[in-house]
Formats: sequence, C-alpha cells, structure tokens
Amino acid sequence: MGSWEFSAAFCVGRSRGCEVSIATSEETRTVSKRHVGIVPLTESLAATARSGCSKRRWLIYDLETMNGTAVNGEDIPSGGSKELHNGDEVVLASAMRQCVRLVVQFPDEAHSHIVVKALARSATPPPAPQHRRTATPVLGDFIAETQPDQSEENIS
Repeated sequence: MGSWEFSAAFCVGRSRGCEVSIATSEETRTVSKRHVGIVPLTESLAATARSGCSKRRWLIYDLETMNGTAVNGEDIPSGGSKELHNGDEVVLASAMRQCVRLVVQFPDEAHSHIVVKALARSATPPPAPQHRRTATPVLGDFIAETQPDQSEENIS
C-alpha cells in the first residue's frame, strides 16, 4: 500500500488530479473522484504566542461525497470537517461495504507535515444476519392437513 507526505493542503480521491490518487477498481469505485481535502490551519503568530501552542492543526473536509467519510468510526457530515490527530483512521466511502482505509501520522511534534498511509483494502464486516420469518403455510395446505384421509374412511 502507498504512503504520502505533505506540508500543504492536498486532495484524496480517484481522480488523477488528486495528490493522493486511488486507482479505480471494483473495490474502490465507491470512493468519489474528489473525496476529501486535508488542509493545515494557519494561525497568526500572535494567536500562537497567546496560546503557547506551536503545534500545527490539520483538518479533513468531506467534499460532499455520496458514500461518506468517517474518522475513527465517527461519520463526517457531507461537506463537513473534523480535526485530525496522530493515529486517526480515515475511512473513505464509509457507508459502503467496500471502502478505503487510511491512517494519519505526524512525524514531528510540531505537526509541520502529515503522512497518510493506505491500509490493506478489505471489505467492512457484513451486516448482522436478519432473522428470517419462516414461511406461513398456504391456507389450502392447512385445510388439506386437517382433513381426515378419505382413503382410510372408505376401508370396509
């Protein structure tokens, strides 16, 4: 699987125009051409000095996908965003059985750049089996079963 490193905004999807381009296959066709954008937040030096925090923050944006995006199992609303943290698992096409899983890592404490790694592709677990109702006998079958056997009554 692949690994990509960025220090600026980038896009993930099936389009060749995305910085992280996912090859289209039967397993990945549920991922949108432009699925998510990941961008660093830039804060003013004054805000950084006030907070005492020099750690760069990164956001993931769902680009209004049909099949959804989730971070650590939590769905991001279509067009919504969420802050990323070290070790987060991102699932593209989270609403579908076939999806693509990525993990996010920050190699340095300042989060100056981000590493995105593709995890081995696998289908999400199938939904729990539904209890089937047993077939109800047809009324004619029920009547036939409750009638005495005609052949036995005619025996002399």
